[in-house]
Amino acid sequence: MERGFTDGKNRRGLLGLLAAALLATLALVVPGTAQATNITDSLVVSVGNSAACQTANPADVNLGAYSPTGTGDIAGTTSVGVRCNGCIDGQGNNKCNGKNKLMYTVSLSSANGWKLKGSSPTDLIPYRIYKPDGVTLWNATSVIGPTQGANAWVYYTANVKAAQGVDVPVGNYSDTVTVTVIY
Repeated sequence: MERGFTDGKNRRGLLGLLAAALLATLALVVPGTAQATNITDSLVVSVGNSAACQTANPADVNLGAYSPTGTGDIAGTTSVGVRCNGCIDGQGNNKCNGKNKLMYTVSLSSANGWKLKGSSPTDLIPYRIYKPDGVTLWNATSVIGPTQGANAWVYYTANVKAAQGVDVPVGNYSDTVTVTVIY
């Protein structure tokens, strides 16, 4: 004899299976009856600190009165300030000298080839800028650094001397000097 769903035993089994499926569905739908699942992840918080240098605005130098018939030098001074921080440049290179001090050079360049220029392109008075020792020329090849400490200002005295005795017309003479810090 074949058994079908009309058999009491099979019917109870089917009803039990339907009841279990209904309870499982309600557990997913009714709030508070489902199991909570936690997932975690992480993130990294970081900041980069690259080596950086800056200069303080050096004061202009006024050499005073110039004499085309004078002898010797007329002189003046200014101060060039440099402040650097960090040891790693923007390309990830370590620029420190092993003592947590950033190595750098300070070079000077002249717009007029180290000549004070008057109103005419031929009216020129030669001059030089010397390092703090007053003897060594300070130009594009001068090495000055390292810093004396992280983020500290270091000031260098620039001694400016112009030779008198050049026969030039009366007027104002000037040059623009660019201070470059290479690190």
